[in-house]
Amino acid sequence: MKLAFFLIAFSLVSIRVYYSWAGLDRNRRGESTANIVIESDHLYEEIKYSGKIELNDSETAFKSMSPGSYFKFRLNDLRIKAESNLKGEIEYSVWNKDNIIQSPEEIRAFTATAIQQTLWWGFDAEARMERLYKKGGTALLLKEADSIRPGNLKIRYYEKVLNYDTGLNTDLPRILIAIGRTDDNMSKSIMLKKITPSQLNDSLVANAWFDVLKSIPSDVDKAGALNFLIDQDSVAQTLVLQILNAVSLIEPDIDRVHIYDKLLDKHLIGTLHFDYLLDRIATIGSDVDKQNLYRRLTDEKNLCPDQWVLLLMQISRLGSDVDKTSLLVETAQKMPLDAQTKPAYLSAAKTIHNDMDYGRAMRAIN
Repeated sequence: MKLAFFLIAFSLVSIRVYYSWAGLDRNRRGESTANIVIESDHLYEEIKYSGKIELNDSETAFKSMSPGSYFKFRLNDLRIKAESNLKGEIEYSVWNKDNIIQSPEEIRAFTATAIQQTLWWGFDAEARMERLYKKGGTALLLKEADSIRPGNLKIRYYEKVLNYDTGLNTDLPRILIAIGRTDDNMSKSIMLKKITPSQLNDSLVANAWFDVLKSIPSDVDKAGALNFLIDQDSVAQTLVLQILNAVSLIEPDIDRVHIYDKLLDKHLIGTLHFDYLLDRIATIGSDVDKQNLYRRLTDEKNLCPDQWVLLLMQISRLGSDVDKTSLLVETAQKMPLDAQTKPAYLSAAKTIHNDMDYGRAMRAIN
């Protein structure tokens, strides 16, 4: 019985030690592991490595490998295996189909190719970005980002560029276009929030920014990026129409209403975008939300008679006589009565079916 308990206890300790070595402890020791396969009609690429692996300064050869580490790479029929023995000595095996390659020049060339491909798939990514920046600044980071394969890693390169150079504008459209082509939607929304309103004053940057926004499938993420933009202190009027166009891509009414309210709070609508916002409000399903937004629009200054007429037309389409009457009475107190607005008001009042409410609306302009 004692022997059985001892064996169980020993097994548990062994399992714990194994998982420590294979998991968390590996990161602490600076080790990494990967198993990547890329396959298409005419391409088979495989990358496997494990252990603590250091490259030389030119990133063309292995500088060192911890004992027991290995690196395996296959490109169609061409394969390479580099393994470190218990002394840390690196042993190479390179072959093409069944033919072993022994030429030092060919081994060095294929090793350099294998390492380059591995770097493009994310090996030693964070440290490498620092090395590239020290070597060639943001220009080298941008150049290398074009070759990076995983979308989320490509975005990390661009994020580094923006962190290093917050005044960057010339390359921003290209960066945003590249971000829009990736499939990492969470990172897209994060990156959009790193672009400042002053950078968006450049129309090329602004167009690319909104193209990235359109490529995000999540309504929540779209709304989050737009709300973040509107919350900034210096949003240009030139962006408002693009913001309104982007809001129309968001399906939930509650998110659209929130953004319209925020635009009005920030006094970003004015008379310039009044008509367009009025059209967008008409697509909202809830009459309560429409009524609240129409009421806010009646507070806008310097509305021309044509805009008052359009607003009255939209109010007349509300379903509830009570809501319609209340809003018409309030509007009558704010709008100028002239040859255009008074007939429009009378037409809106005639859509009220209840005689009492109709009389109340008519008394508001007499």
